[in-house]
Amino acid sequence: MLAADAPLVSVVIATYNRPAYLRGAIASAVNGDYRNVEIIVTDDLGSDTNREIVRGFADPRIVYHRNEKRLRIAANHIQAFRSLVSGKFIAILNDDDEWEPAFLNKLVPILLDKPEVVLAFSDHYIIDEHGHVDLAATERNTRLWHRDVLSAGVHQPFWRCLLDMSIPVAQASVIRRDAIDWQDFPVEVGAAWDPWLGYLACRTGKACYYLPERLTRYRVHGGSVTVTANEDGSLGRILIYARLMGLPELAGLRDEIEALCGAANLSHAMYLLQTGRGHDARKFLRDAMARQGLTPKIGLALALASLPGTLGAATLRVLRRARRWR
Repeated sequence: MLAADAPLVSVVIATYNRPAYLRGAIASAVNGDYRNVEIIVTDDLGSDTNREIVRGFADPRIVYHRNEKRLRIAANHIQAFRSLVSGKFIAILNDDDEWEPAFLNKLVPILLDKPEVVLAFSDHYIIDEHGHVDLAATERNTRLWHRDVLSAGVHQPFWRCLLDMSIPVAQASVIRRDAIDWQDFPVEVGAAWDPWLGYLACRTGKACYYLPERLTRYRVHGGSVTVTANEDGSLGRILIYARLMGLPELAGLRDEIEALCGAANLSHAMYLLQTGRGHDARKFLRDAMARQGLTPKIGLALALASLPGTLGAATLRVLRRARRWR
């Protein structure tokens, strides 16, 4: 139960070692138009600079928590959701992103006025490492995730938004805390923790609400999770699609979900292949082939996965350098 004096919104900032960006992220939450918040900075055993940055704000709304052991990004967030927050609503602020001052002021009233809405979200800008808005990249991003054609207002149910990945859960959303089963985060979800959270919100049967304004700033830089060669969350997406295929109400979308699952299997196979685990990649390639057929890309990946040792990974690197692999 929400305490009478609890803040209405819990802002979760999970951080490790990006102090320069962290300061800007916290500042954007502290200086926002909406004031009834707690700002939880959960430090995953980063440098002492993180603590000093928090102290420098001297804002009583900021709660600093330092993990006893390294959890990494997904578990760091999940721990905060389960045990650190106290607000009725949760908003996630990446430690390298920033909010526009009106972000919470525009989305929180929607959740207050519409009890059927479990998640309210907006569009967002793309910024570079220096904080400059890249308008061309912003427009491409909006189109990529179909937010250019997504109607404003209530969507119920919102499976279409989930499948199109239109909801920027970790970039521009506010979530009703008591609607989510926070215990249902399987370890396999891993880097896909934010689309998994979107799935948990969607399966409640409640609505989402889209406000077609750019109210946050998503930073793309050399240290971004999305631009590294690290595991991209494909294993978690496979688990999401497996859950969706078991829902009777989505029987009409089965072929589409199968295709998405096939693409996720191929993506995970490529991750395994590039890290020298060709033998493990073959299982996921067979799954991809069962759903998509034997495409040229799957065929080439199967051939590379059959090479001994790390030869497949080395060949893949050569092909990518030669710009023959897409």
